[in-house]
Amino acid sequence: MENKRLVAWYSFEDQEDVGKDSSGNDNHGIPRGERKPVVKEVCGRTAAVFEGGSFGASYLELPKELLKNVGD
Repeated sequence: MENKRLVAWYSFEDQEDVGKDSSGNDNHGIPRGERKPVVKEVCGRTAAVFEGGSFGASYLELPKELLKNVGD
C-alpha cells in the first residue's frame, strides 16, 4: 500500500548503506560520528547500531529539508 504522507523510511536492512531511504523519496541519511552507525543482526532481526559513551557519538545526519512541508 502506498502512503503519500511518508517522507522517509529507514529500514536499516542495507549493511552497505545505513542511511538508505527505502520510501523512494531519496531522503537518505548520512552516517556520522567517530564510529559511524552500522547495520547488524540484533535478536534475530537487522537493526542500526549506534555507539556512544567512551566510543564517542554516532548518528545519522538527516536531510536539512526533511520535515519542511510536514504538518498536521
